Amino acid sequence: MLLAATVAGCRLGTGTTHKDPRATAAVVKRPTRAKQEGRPAPAVMPREKSTSAPTPRWRRIVARTSLSRARELDHRQRLADLLRQTRRALSMMGCKRLSDVRRKARANAGNRFGWERSRQRTADGGDPVLAQVTIPVWVPRGARQLQAFCGTKTDWKRAERSHANLPRACGSLWLEQRLAVVNDQQAYRPATLTFETYALHAPIAHLLFEYIFREGLHDPARRVPIMAVRSGEDCYSADRAGGPLRAESLSFIGAGHQFGVVRPLYRSAGELLQGCHVHRSSHRIGCALDVNFFWFYHSRDGSTNAITSSARHADRDRMHAIDRRNLPDWIYAAAKAMGYRVPQDWTYLGGRDWPHLDIVGSR
Repeated sequence: MLLAATVAGCRLGTGTTHKDPRATAAVVKRPTRAKQEGRPAPAVMPREKSTSAPTPRWRRIVARTSLSRARELDHRQRLADLLRQTRRALSMMGCKRLSDVRRKARANAGNRFGWERSRQRTADGGDPVLAQVTIPVWVPRGARQLQAFCGTKTDWKRAERSHANLPRACGSLWLEQRLAVVNDQQAYRPATLTFETYALHAPIAHLLFEYIFREGLHDPARRVPIMAVRSGEDCYSADRAGGPLRAESLSFIGAGHQFGVVRPLYRSAGELLQGCHVHRSSHRIGCALDVNFFWFYHSRDGSTNAITSSARHADRDRMHAIDRRNLPDWIYAAAKAMGYRVPQDWTYLGGRDWPHLDIVGSR
């Protein structure tokens, strides 16, 4: 029996470009035999309209490396399936390991890292460096979809002063301001999210998020909300047009797991999801993933934006239990097995950058 779940623009195991990241995918309810028999009906999302544009190489690889949807697979077999398809995708791109993707990205970028410049070039085979990837995700029931914007550091500084959007739309993200709704795992719904990355990174990144989504289909206890993904960018911001808002986050007390929930006022969603990467950042060549990075700067050693040396954050499963935007250990383990460098393996500014995965030259 196959798992039946189709997400707008991205049937499980295929990759397409989301034409309008601002459009919120809505669940389409259809009568089924399962519903008539009192069983939960499979989640079904509307398909995106096809395009007549030539299919980039990375998207053809995504289509040929679909994960199995067989219901009888256990979690070990599903992980083995992910790693098998990862090796296939790398082979199709002429790579032996994930570090080869970074080597090609660096060669394309030249002496200066910069996504706004690199994305206009061509990669191996003549395809554009830029890939806009649409992935299936689980989101809280009340989450709203926003547009993401990208630009240069100069653009970012100007936008910070004027509180305006960066000049270029570059994807979509999800925002839910209430922590209780974020943590209501039983009410998660399927949706899609779009982000930019390096074309040869796109099939691998898609596989990771397809795997995370598929785990939630097999086991509702493994549904993880993926609300924001940042990959190829110099500077980034959520849509600032919505005006002031309050958003809840954890603020820790002392060295243990005692915490409070703070609910400060932000000028807009652009204050919660924004940032500019350092010159040599892997993001500037599309070889990194920031997952659920929210800038809750009113919280103490907070979640989920923690760049911290605090020992409490090393207990990822416990952090995930109190704020489900934190990634659990099984996701880090899968990413590391694929070849990503995970926060447990390195330090940044004296701490761990917990929402961050990247591709380095030595793995």
